[in-house]
Amino acid sequence: MIEKLQDILTKEYLGIIWVTEGPLEHKPEPFFGLDYFLDGLLSKFLSKGKNVKNINLLFSKSFGHRFFLMQFQKNSTDFKKNIQDIMGLVGSNSGPFNRILIIGQNGGELQTLLDSQFKKFTFDYFI
Repeated sequence: MIEKLQDILTKEYLGIIWVTEGPLEHKPEPFFGLDYFLDGLLSKFLSKGKNVKNINLLFSKSFGHRFFLMQFQKNSTDFKKNIQDIMGLVGSNSGPFNRILIIGQNGGELQTLLDSQFKKFTFDYFI
């Protein structure tokens, strides 16, 4: 998993939207790969007890620019509003890059929402 992420994530990526079946504290796939890529940020986040049950947002650096990881549970309530709020925040700080990697879901309501409301971004799907 780590090798695949290293091959995919280039400097053009602003971040990752990670859709999981369960909460972050269950360390769903690819938790350890993402944690490695983010220099242990996910493990540090959980160890400090800051995990929110339905949605989590972390910021890091990648290739010298700001990089985000948004994790949310597939069946979380208000996911549309949460994504709209977070994408508004991300969009205001995006700089010259516009790619976002979606992990864990391809198609459905999320893809429809992203493609219709956030046209300035390019979404790539990795399941």
